[in-house]
Amino acid sequence: MKTSTIRVLAVFATCMGVASVATAQLVMPPPAKNPEIDANIPKEAALPPATTQPVPPPEPVRARPARETVPNLPWKEWELDGEGKVLPLNEPLDLASLRRNPYVTPDMMSKIEAYLPMRKQSIRRVVIENLDLIERVDKGLFEQADFTKRESVSQVVQTTRPLNTVSLVNDLKNRQIIDERAHAFNGRIVNAYSRGVIGPAPADATDEDRAARTNLAIGVIYKSAVNEQLWTYNDLVLDAAKEFPQIKAGASEDDRRAAVKAELAKMDIDARKAFLRRVAGLE
Repeated sequence: MKTSTIRVLAVFATCMGVASVATAQLVMPPPAKNPEIDANIPKEAALPPATTQPVPPPEPVRARPARETVPNLPWKEWELDGEGKVLPLNEPLDLASLRRNPYVTPDMMSKIEAYLPMRKQSIRRVVIENLDLIERVDKGLFEQADFTKRESVSQVVQTTRPLNTVSLVNDLKNRQIIDERAHAFNGRIVNAYSRGVIGPAPADATDEDRAARTNLAIGVIYKSAVNEQLWTYNDLVLDAAKEFPQIKAGASEDDRRAAVKAELAKMDIDARKAFLRRVAGLE
């Protein structure tokens, strides 16, 4: 499947033809008598009085300032596995990118760290109130979607819309914790991670392989919008492990999350929400 960009799905437009209509020119006979030369000129008394007020000059057009170009400074590249793909993160993508951002000063990072607990609780609240939706994302909503089909894209967008919030970097910029340069450069670091999730294309890729790769790439872009929400959900689930004595504290994080999710599956949605609110301290 060919595509010009992984961010945009093809949109089909229908062109309508418009028929032109020719009009006939009417030839009028000459008047019987030529009109007086001033017949159509208003008499002086009918003219409006002259104004003595000066006409103000037009307002000058002010050029909008050009957006500052952010130089591409060196930054700590993402770690890769043996297949050339980025390693999983232990924190939200935006935050991990900010830690690698050369435009984020120590003072900015100190303010970011101070703000994170408030941000975390805000995202936890969104996750719990839309628990059924984040559970669908966690179970593979994006990975199972066919992004070459408009109806599939629509389903994903509609499902995840209640989870959408202002991204962390936009939130920090709005609060003037980071500046425009740090904000703009962070997008480059995030994009580099998204490309790394897909990994390099194999040299012997078939048409089917390339189609699957394109579908994966589009899914990665869409899923990045709820990356922080999904990470927050799994972090909250891990916190909940201590509520179940049968879950061994020494087990791996993946095993503890799986065990908690198995226990949560025994509850109805309202009970799961109430349980996680208590764990999050949002009662």
